[in-house]
Amino acid sequence: GSRRSRSAAISPEFASSEKENLGHLDEALLKPAHAVLAAALHQAAQAKADGTPPQCPKCGRKLTRRQKVERTVQTRFGPITLRRVQGFCPKCKEWFCPADVALGLAGGRSPFVQEAHALTAAQMPVQQAARVVARLTGLPTAPATLDRGAKETGRKAQSLRRALDEQTRAGQGPHAAGDLENQTLVIQIDAFNLRERGEDWGRAGELRARGQEPAHWHWVYVATVFVLEDRLDKNGRARIVQRGFVVTRQGIDELREQLHAEAVGRGLGRAQRVLVIADGALWIWNIVEHRF
Repeated sequence: GSRRSRSAAISPEFASSEKENLGHLDEALLKPAHAVLAAALHQAAQAKADGTPPQCPKCGRKLTRRQKVERTVQTRFGPITLRRVQGFCPKCKEWFCPADVALGLAGGRSPFVQEAHALTAAQMPVQQAARVVARLTGLPTAPATLDRGAKETGRKAQSLRRALDEQTRAGQGPHAAGDLENQTLVIQIDAFNLRERGEDWGRAGELRARGQEPAHWHWVYVATVFVLEDRLDKNGRARIVQRGFVVTRQGIDELREQLHAEAVGRGLGRAQRVLVIADGALWIWNIVEHRF
């Protein structure tokens, strides 16, 4: 009730002020609104944590040596503190908090915060990303914390990609519909060099003193796959309706595996022709001979 009263009182003050614009009102309403939403979020999250069975998220076995532990979680509305059951799995030989898995928590961050960290860190240096996240969400984050969180999200994405690729190769994943017997599957392959924060970032002087050159530049391998006939004319130009992409910094072998699964899902083996477009790099044509 008091929060609603304070929020309502802002409107007359804002309307009569010559110095404040809509941005000032946005900021003034943000804190009381976040406090209300954080309380609702905490109540719902705690209820889900309380209702999560004390079972190992890996093997399903009942956890032993169980105890209640608290954890402060950073959410889009501010920090909340949850009590969850922590236990030991005698089969996996690990400690788990099943509620953390059920809630999608990682490193004390909600899924929204994880996504905000990953998206900004993928687009700009982490120091700059930390400032952007703090300004847009009000969530202060150390650059090193953001960097760790973004890398963890990347590792999860890699695991998910491998699982989906295995399903596709086994005939269980999504596959292109329709008759491809008279159509052409086009595959384009290339690579580019990317300057990226790596494990040796910030250690250039130390590494050079040892006679090692720091590796700030890394090869990124990329490919796209589409059915040539799956296109339409728009403003006098042919546009491909849909295509698949593969991008990885995990090396040529990883590109080969991901690209093969992507191509299978888009008609490899059913299309009448497979056309590969690329430059003369030997590694590309080795992949083509091996898989396509």
